[in-house]
Amino acid sequence: LHQPASLWHILFNMLTLWCVGPVLERMMGHLPYLALYVLSGLGGSAGMMVWALFSQDGWLTSAYGASGALFGLFASILVVYQRIGIDIRSMLIWMLINFLMPIITPNIAWQAHIGGFIVGGVFAWLLVSGLHALRGKSLQQRTLIYGVIMLGVIIAVVIACNMSNPLRVNPLLGMFF
Repeated sequence: LHQPASLWHILFNMLTLWCVGPVLERMMGHLPYLALYVLSGLGGSAGMMVWALFSQDGWLTSAYGASGALFGLFASILVVYQRIGIDIRSMLIWMLINFLMPIITPNIAWQAHIGGFIVGGVFAWLLVSGLHALRGKSLQQRTLIYGVIMLGVIIAVVIACNMSNPLRVNPLLGMFF
């Protein structure tokens, strides 16, 4: 699913995924890359929830799309490139263009961009640096350990934000509570 009103937005997302995704997947492997993408996408949703918590009309806003996950890939490639000493200036320009998209194109959830960026960056940092005690573990093991922890944090953030949602609906009863 994606916000269908802007073909440019979808095209930019696909171009970004085509440029950044294969590089990261080759560097990380399939499972860590998939974990990064999914966690970043969920981080984008958490970014929307945090914004809704602090915004007066935020609870009446819906969003769906891949932007949060893609911004997680951006952050991840920054972390990895910085770690291995690759010049990141061209990547910073590409990211700046994408960060400016909400100014140029309406109805883009910049909050999801930020949420995905933070989660992707933290997850990548944990995988490449992380806790000293886990540095000897394989990438697959670190992915599982850090992935479960990150998922738990994201779920906790979403639940905590939703506790303040004035529009909460009991999923079992279909009633507001």
